[in-house]
Amino acid sequence: MNIHKENQTKMNATYQEIPNWNHDFSAIGMVHNDYLINFKTFTPAIKIPVLFFYGENDWTIGPEHYKGVLFPNMVLLKSSSGHIPFMENKDDLETAMDIFLNTYKINHP
Repeated sequence: MNIHKENQTKMNATYQEIPNWNHDFSAIGMVHNDYLINFKTFTPAIKIPVLFFYGENDWTIGPEHYKGVLFPNMVLLKSSSGHIPFMENKDDLETAMDIFLNTYKINHP
């Protein structure tokens, strides 16, 4: 994964807005080789329903990372959020989950 300097600056600015943000993972997680693998080539073989929910302001992986993801049973939805939608736009995430569950008729409470 290659994070452009401009994207990294935007990403870091987003995290600075979050009180008590824990930087432990970002300090060690991104040095693992698994983060450098392009897993998109494996997506056509995954047959289970997939919700691919992405943020149009996600500067961690890039807002166009969804391109080339080819899960055959995928609901693709975007949000105005960034990389952490459960904190940035919970309503969009909950709506996306409802759409996904209803699309595949998955029972949920």
